Amino acid sequence: MRPVLIVLSAALVVASSAGSLAQETKKRFGSWEVSIDTDRFEGKSKIIASTVQAGNVLAVRCFPNGVSVVVGELGFGSGRFDEGMEFEIKFRADKNDIIETSGMALNDRIVQIEDSAPMARQMRDAKEAAFRLSYRGVTVDKVFKLKGSGKALAEIFNACPDPA
Repeated sequence: MRPVLIVLSAALVVASSAGSLAQETKKRFGSWEVSIDTDRFEGKSKIIASTVQAGNVLAVRCFPNGVSVVVGELGFGSGRFDEGMEFEIKFRADKNDIIETSGMALNDRIVQIEDSAPMARQMRDAKEAAFRLSYRGVTVDKVFKLKGSGKALAEIFNACPDPA
């Protein structure tokens, strides 16, 4: 009886850990990775589509209040931004009209862009997206190839409560 109990206990541990691991799903679309996870406190889905290119990262996120876009830099050591820095942002997908807005550094490497849903809509069908971040006369350009963005961003738009 004891060996059966040990086997059943082990099976329950494996099954319960497999269930908790299954909460996060990752999918690949071209250069994009989509991460679908469940918020541990509210039970809502958290979905992030991101691409990393030439040491830069672009992410489109589905939050309860809608779509959010962030751009940033990867690397070792301290980044060049300070938390709370305010940026003037220019965005252009392919040859579409330039969108101007603002953004704020979330930390030393990541800038969250305000009113970014129109950008996400343009990225869905574009081949390239360019961001110009300006802070007190200093300009940083970040350009991303968007191979796979249509399918990756469809995951965001389908899940977000306020689709772009």
